Amino acid sequence: MSAGTQPLVSIVTPVYNGEAFLEQCIESVLQQTYGNWEYVILDNASTDRTPDIIAAYAEREPRIRALGNPELLPQIPNWNRSMQAISPRSTYCKVVHADDLLFAECLERMVAVAERHPSVVIVGAYRIDGQRVNMTSIPFPQEFVPGRELCRKRLLGQWEDLFGSPTSLLYRAAPLRARGDTCFKLENPCTDTELCFELLRDGDYGFVHQVLTMTRRHTATETTAARASGVHSTGRTMIARDLGACFLNPQEHRYAMALQLGYHDQFLARNPRKLLDREFRAKTRALYRSCGMRLNPLRISALSARYAARGLLTGVKRRVSGRGREAT
Repeated sequence: MSAGTQPLVSIVTPVYNGEAFLEQCIESVLQQTYGNWEYVILDNASTDRTPDIIAAYAEREPRIRALGNPELLPQIPNWNRSMQAISPRSTYCKVVHADDLLFAECLERMVAVAERHPSVVIVGAYRIDGQRVNMTSIPFPQEFVPGRELCRKRLLGQWEDLFGSPTSLLYRAAPLRARGDTCFKLENPCTDTELCFELLRDGDYGFVHQVLTMTRRHTATETTAARASGVHSTGRTMIARDLGACFLNPQEHRYAMALQLGYHDQFLARNPRKLLDREFRAKTRALYRSCGMRLNPLRISALSARYAARGLLTGVKRRVSGRGREAT
């Protein structure tokens, strides 16, 4: 299929102060084996070299559209503005965050699966996530999963996360455009995952058994901050609470909420000082109540003690092992 007959893919990068990795990100787009794409790069009033990097590439590559905000927007409104900028002619949308990468065959392989299955609204693939490969639950060579089946398995903990980050996925553009300026919603801190569940109520999921994207992990990423603050497990619980009934029977729905709150218990046990903050404690209690459950400080204290004991034991084993190596 020549570039002239290929469906148009809108690639989108919303970026703020991304000079460290932005050039690598853009180069990964330019190296795509798929030809019919446009690339929208939205600079969110960066104060580093980001605008200069974007301008230099846009001057050399006519398929790059450089956009900029006159003043800094919060992350989610900035994401939404970038999604509204995609071409009305595009069939697919591919997000690539400024610190992530696409491998050369990413668009070609993902579009091929979507074209074979017209009901598919999201396509995923294996990804490098920091130092590991994940999104591996779908058995080879299966490339199609009904959307409701995937969401059910995910909510019940039978499959790992198959959404990754927005960089990990190809979206069909029409349902994104239909959401207008609320493609990503503000209420849930895991809004990108929430979007996937909402799209899969009415559509299906495609998959490529090949590593096609890389998510970079470092301390400056929003995901790292979310995991450290607890809003990541909060967001996953909200998804189980708010959308679980779309995919599960009542008993399964209760189980899914309890499962996610169990992960939140583990976060609290590893970060017991968080509950000393009155506002955080009140929000946490409200989250548990909204799921028909109660925050159990005794359970969290027991988990915290177990993690502390495990840490001490690991430290002792390392010291003993180190002495043994020194003796030899």
